[in-house]
Amino acid sequence: MYEFGRFTTSACVDGNVATGDSCHCGNLDNNLPQSEEPDGALAHFATIGLDQLEEAALLKRLDTKFAFNDLNLADVLRGLDDSYYILQVDGRRQFTYENLYFDTEDYRMYLNHHNGKGNRHKLRYRRYADTGLCFFEIKSKSRGQVTSKTRLPKATIEPVINGGAEHTVARITGTGAEQFEPKLWVQFRRITLVRRDLRERITLDTGLEFHSATVCRPFPRLVVAEVKQRYLMRFSPFVQTMRKLGIQPLPLSKYCVGVVATQQPVKYNQFKSKLLTIEKLCNGSN
Repeated sequence: MYEFGRFTTSACVDGNVATGDSCHCGNLDNNLPQSEEPDGALAHFATIGLDQLEEAALLKRLDTKFAFNDLNLADVLRGLDDSYYILQVDGRRQFTYENLYFDTEDYRMYLNHHNGKGNRHKLRYRRYADTGLCFFEIKSKSRGQVTSKTRLPKATIEPVINGGAEHTVARITGTGAEQFEPKLWVQFRRITLVRRDLRERITLDTGLEFHSATVCRPFPRLVVAEVKQRYLMRFSPFVQTMRKLGIQPLPLSKYCVGVVATQQPVKYNQFKSKLLTIEKLCNGSN
């Protein structure tokens, strides 16, 4: 159970999306086709550590996202080891991320994205469960589609924005931190690849779970991949692999998908086609 201060997630919603064995709610279908374990493909990559990763932090960048069924993950990874390192920490090559997103009572951050506002923000705590590191982050996107991230170290995830972060929130968003409240937990497992010239990072998120105050929605068949570049590069080995496999870019926000998937009271007509695509991917259609 994930706590939102005074309340916890209690109900699991399956909807039309195939679910697997990663949700904490117990309402699961365990008879789904199992993906090929990616560990074999990961073993071929040379490794990079956290210190070296900082050289490719890309806190200001251009992003391109893809989504596909995890049955394709091993094929996606195969052959990329000539071009990318993989992050390894204490022998691990996959890491659990826990995120608590904040929004105003009327979901202003969500609606800014839904309505196509050029300059918009996402606010969250992010905890790296395997290392215990924790940050409060403000992720901003400009009209020119440039993503920038502001990070403040924190001891743990809190149900409020405090400890100095409130001043940064007010400065960047123009809204007082007291106007924000926790809306959505997002958990996933991440693989991080770094191009050998350190100019590009690839993240592959698996086992996604979304938890609102009352609803849990797992997407264990979904992989969300993100290409992060300091500037738009004409050639990317990862993007070339996506093209060869027939996997098209799919701009999406995990926060926005989670808000809709957990049945929060918002309009979502601009996201209907993306949600339909995600449901098809989770059921094995590319």
